[in-house]
Amino acid sequence: MSVLFRRITRPLASTLAGIPEPRALLAPVDERIAQLELAFRFVHVSIDTHFVPEDCDCGQGTTSVRVYGDETAVPDVDDALVEKEVCQRCALHPYGPIWKAGHQSRSDRDIRVEVCA
Repeated sequence: MSVLFRRITRPLASTLAGIPEPRALLAPVDERIAQLELAFRFVHVSIDTHFVPEDCDCGQGTTSVRVYGDETAVPDVDDALVEKEVCQRCALHPYGPIWKAGHQSRSDRDIRVEVCA
């Protein structure tokens, strides 16, 4: 008997319990990195000590995550993600910039993500 549909379970960090509340204080760096790596298996997270947090475009948080898209996809993809700074909440969103960068990627490399110190 073949299986036509497979149940896809969401990672723990992308559930509502794992997403930080709006305007919450920034969690420790290792905790934020763990949330990102748990939610997205295809990310490479590093720390940028010169990343200055600002207000996120969503208006509900402070930017603490920088996502880099795949440069090879830029000429062929409309609205390609090159670089985006967002709050942890937006980064963990199931259709946020990390997901978009992975979806637009033309390579098998991990998506590069930086977090503020």
